[in-house]
Amino acid sequence: MRKYFSLLQSWQTIVFCIALGLFTYTSYRTANLSFTYDESSTVLEYVGRTYAYIFTRAPTATNHLLNSASAKFFSSIFPASEFVYRLPNLLAHLVYMLFSALLVSRLRTAENTFKIFGFVLLNFNPYLLDFFSLARGYGLAACFTMAAIYFLFRYHQSSNRSPLFACLISCSLAVLSNFTLLNFLLAISCFIFIDECFKTYNGRRFSSLVINAGFVLLTVFFLSLIIYSPIHELVSKNELFFGGETGIWQNTLLSVIQKSTYSDDQQKNSLAVLVFLVMLGLSWILALPQVTSRNNFGLKLLLLISIILFGLLAQNMLFGTRFIQERTALFLYPLFISTVIFSIHESTFLHSWVKNTMVGIFAFIMFSNTLASANRNHTLDWSHEADIKFLMHQIENEKRPYQTNFVVDWPYGVSCQFYRELLGYSWLKVVENPSSLPYRIPEEDKLSIDHVDVELVTDTSRPSIKTSIEKRLQFGNGLWLLTHRKPDVTEKVVARKWQSNNEFIDGEEYVTLYNTNLSEAWNTDSLLNFRVTLKLKPKCSSDLSEIWLVCEIDQQRIVVENCSSQKDTNGFHELNAFYRQSRSLHTGYLNIYLFNPQKAKLELTDFEFVSMNLKGFHQPPDQPN
Repeated sequence: MRKYFSLLQSWQTIVFCIALGLFTYTSYRTANLSFTYDESSTVLEYVGRTYAYIFTRAPTATNHLLNSASAKFFSSIFPASEFVYRLPNLLAHLVYMLFSALLVSRLRTAENTFKIFGFVLLNFNPYLLDFFSLARGYGLAACFTMAAIYFLFRYHQSSNRSPLFACLISCSLAVLSNFTLLNFLLAISCFIFIDECFKTYNGRRFSSLVINAGFVLLTVFFLSLIIYSPIHELVSKNELFFGGETGIWQNTLLSVIQKSTYSDDQQKNSLAVLVFLVMLGLSWILALPQVTSRNNFGLKLLLLISIILFGLLAQNMLFGTRFIQERTALFLYPLFISTVIFSIHESTFLHSWVKNTMVGIFAFIMFSNTLASANRNHTLDWSHEADIKFLMHQIENEKRPYQTNFVVDWPYGVSCQFYRELLGYSWLKVVENPSSLPYRIPEEDKLSIDHVDVELVTDTSRPSIKTSIEKRLQFGNGLWLLTHRKPDVTEKVVARKWQSNNEFIDGEEYVTLYNTNLSEAWNTDSLLNFRVTLKLKPKCSSDLSEIWLVCEIDQQRIVVENCSSQKDTNGFHELNAFYRQSRSLHTGYLNIYLFNPQKAKLELTDFEFVSMNLKGFHQPPDQPN
């Protein structure tokens, strides 16, 4: 019994229990939080692409290379879901906690309570915890930042090359997770070079400086080759717009401090600024008297932070780049907290109980703040999208036999499109309402809607919301789901057999199912309105995720639908394609085929091509000129 009691008293056991609680929290949120705008953009634009595309292209800033590639990898192994797409960052949370525990374990002379408080300080930040539950690169970047700090400390302790190499590799992985960490890598590189020069001046071999500096330069060089192409594209398309233009304090430091409170409360934010200034002041006061000590790692971390901030200022002055802020500056948090921990720990004129009390007070503040901010349904930066997941499950009740047109106010369209793909709503067409966009789009890029069935709006008083609304459902953050009255529909079965009428496809890449003149599929309500359905079953254990149902008019694609991952009790997968659009011409050629790039052998049944007439539908909302 005494043995088990002593085990419970060990600091490692307490840290493990804390880590388990934090991981349970982030795991629950990983599985249950609504997918956000940026996450949805990442999955829709990049996860379905090749690895080569992910690492060489970045038409938008949502391509955090390592996050996109790892999300693609896990979704190729497991069925697609929010949890699977977010799994890389959830695993990054484990790694972050592991390295933060390893870091405090290296405080050899510290008491166990100091180590526990240090672990709490490094891990209890509600804003940081958000990104371990999201499919973005920030959680991965924080994880590799923590690893880099740990290996930098190992290098500081021993001056061996292996922790130095591990530190640079961790920094490189952080950059691949998010390009803003390039400032971190360059600062680490400068710091190592300065440190090596200082050691050479104090009697170390010059060859060591050459070897270590050479490895730093090689790391930066090869990483630059990898990231040059996507960064060049981001710059050319003016996608690096997130950031501030005021200054280091207002944009970079103050934004992270205020976000870490998880609140807009001015009194709470002012208190957080005060706590930050006290921690920063203590770090300088405790570290500076030991400037000549070789064991002062806290002072070295202060120097590293200064290099990062000076680099940001120099970039702004020389190249006009914006100052990093909020989530892009979040990697500074573990760096700053590590500085505070080491500055207090390495102080030679403070008693251990004073050190424990100081770190304990800061840890209690962060613990209380995180506990007060904990929630199960939203993240701070995307709290307005908290109900999108529930809303998209609710919209299944609005399924109709024809294409359901869903007009969505900005900025909810991308998230709704993600759930449309994830849930297999092939019958749903998501269109972002042009009048809600914060920017103007060319007239030719606007998508016309011939009949609006459902709308997601933020303002129910606008003129386009008329008496045709049959049902209103209110969600949080001022969102309304509006359902219009259903029109009468009549169906005409055009074909129930596909072209070759053969039940088996023996490894063909393009399989023509049906082709006809549009006049055969036309109806009396001036709409080209049809539905295609069929079932597929692999003859062997083939992956059907790359099989697509494609509809073309005069060789221009109008519908592309992926094979459903769901299968019935007989092993058949269902494929559906819906199309409804007004056309001024009744002529043209409609072609329907399967795209089977892996040339899988398939059994095909239940093919049906149906044309529909809709009567009594309302007029669409007014569109801006």
